Amino acid sequence: MKFESFFKREGRAKKFYPVIHVIDMEQTEVNAKVAFENGADGIFLIKHRLSSGRLLMIASVLRGKWSKHFIGINLLDKEAPNAFDLGSREDRNLNALWVDDSSIGDHIWSFADRLYKKMKRSTWDGYYFTSVAFKYQPSVKDVSVSARNAVPFSHVVVTSGDETGSPLTVEKIRIMKEAIGDHPLAIASGMTCKNIHQFLPYTDIFIVSTGISDKNNNLDARLVDQMATIIKNYNKSSGLL
Repeated sequence: MKFESFFKREGRAKKFYPVIHVIDMEQTEVNAKVAFENGADGIFLIKHRLSSGRLLMIASVLRGKWSKHFIGINLLDKEAPNAFDLGSREDRNLNALWVDDSSIGDHIWSFADRLYKKMKRSTWDGYYFTSVAFKYQPSVKDVSVSARNAVPFSHVVVTSGDETGSPLTVEKIRIMKEAIGDHPLAIASGMTCKNIHQFLPYTDIFIVSTGISDKNNNLDARLVDQMATIIKNYNKSSGLL
């Protein structure tokens, strides 16, 4: 697995990846179409009640339909080594694997080291998104130390607020970005079209669900388009395109 810079391959422009909470094939295809037709840079598929195998099958179908689009997954209930084994098979042709439980915080636990060795041996060409100081995971004492600890083990560091749909503070994201410097940093909770402006200077990737979805957790085309436009305009004004 290559640990070359995400920026080198994907460019410096801020990225917008809506989250699809997968229920079935039809619902996922409808939401993917909404994302791709309204300016999103890619999507992440997240499983809840269905099996990992079913999610991976749905991801493979989407890959066949949208062969050139960014598609990532989060298996949610799988620990990182198991998630990596399932998601990194080359025949799946996925762009990214994101895990909530990375076992990286103020300290680096042993299975993070084991996963790193597994990743180095892998020929998968995707990106590994590592969650740090993340919702529903063990709390950390120092977000800057935790973020730095994650850099060697990831292509992208991901953080969040305290719970789903809850924004983090600008101070938290600023501290983490200063700590990791030229390494991609993503936010995965609480972003809306009203508050995203204050996070844009410190964030490279926005992984968004609640703030762009309707009451049934389906993507709202109008909100997806609005957020994509905000990010695109920031990229243009900052010379990132």
